[in-house]
Amino acid sequence: MKGLAITNIGVEDIAASEINELVGASSKKSKACVVFEAKKIEDLFVLCYRMQSARKILLLLDEFRIKNFEDIKKSIQKINLDEWINQKTSFVVRSLIINNEISAKELEPKVGEFILGKVKSKVDVENPETTFFVFIENSKCYLGIDFSGKDLGKRDYRIFTGAEKLKPSVAYSLVRIAGFKREEPLLDPFCSSGTIPIEATLLALDFPVNYFSKDKLLFLKIRKFSDFDFEKFFEEEDKKINPKQKTSITAADPSFQAITAAKKNAKIAGVVKSISFSRKEPKWLDMKFKQHTVGKIVSFPPQKTKFTNPKQIEKTYEELFYQAEYILKKDGKVVLLLKETETAEKAAKKYKFKVMEKREIMQGKERFEAVVFEK
Repeated sequence: MKGLAITNIGVEDIAASEINELVGASSKKSKACVVFEAKKIEDLFVLCYRMQSARKILLLLDEFRIKNFEDIKKSIQKINLDEWINQKTSFVVRSLIINNEISAKELEPKVGEFILGKVKSKVDVENPETTFFVFIENSKCYLGIDFSGKDLGKRDYRIFTGAEKLKPSVAYSLVRIAGFKREEPLLDPFCSSGTIPIEATLLALDFPVNYFSKDKLLFLKIRKFSDFDFEKFFEEEDKKINPKQKTSITAADPSFQAITAAKKNAKIAGVVKSISFSRKEPKWLDMKFKQHTVGKIVSFPPQKTKFTNPKQIEKTYEELFYQAEYILKKDGKVVLLLKETETAEKAAKKYKFKVMEKREIMQGKERFEAVVFEK
């Protein structure tokens, strides 16, 4: 049985590692997704409930190269759909298309026609029991059953947000790129609405990211699993939460408003007691942290844009690395998500930090670089 995890471009290796950790499955990375070998159907339930780096989890029915709609029709003809839909059930077709000129508006009804041409059923766009999902990246096409429903890259705790455009799935990936360990001191000096510290804390506590939104997961509606004991499943998964896990995660920001938002979001996420909040300018971080005590600094700092003062951004980065040189452990790391890297690299070099890794990460159509600095 194969599954598909759809991810942000640039974090496929993070997703593959997370899948292995959560369900012990081997996987094959491709652009914006990971194909994995699921040992049992419950593995897909677990990933929908817990996985922090995924956007979607599918039961993969077929994968193939696509030139036109006929390729999808041929794929559907060879798949056994009877176990998923029949005359008494309903379905809908949804899609995600990256780097291909095919439009979802044209694709989805067409695939629906192909399915109805093989199995008698009915389409229900409002409340379907089964959702077929077509994911296309360039010339690769993946056809599957959507188990997640919601965009797993979004979070229900993000009620109070700032101007930053950081997706929680990317925030989690930054924490993993940093090599964060559960008890390790981690600081986000520009936490804004708290996304990075919250994602790090969910990871540290083994706290399911969809703990408070179980009822939104799509696999609960699939008729094939109507006899499955989901209450027992969630009960067993929730036993893995470790509320006694010691954490040393700090959400700091120069803005009082940002700290207030971060606290509120952390409370909604159920992890507020495991995060320390501090309103601090970067230049005063040494007033809060002793020398060489912080293991990881992970942040989405202010960026150079047409609306920001470039001199102020340069000053901010200089203050950050000046303080990092003092508070960071000798083997510590600074991981920043940046639109433009030159300013940060210049400031880092001044305080004897080296660039150890750079990777491109896409958030929708926006390109960023995750840059890892070490002493």
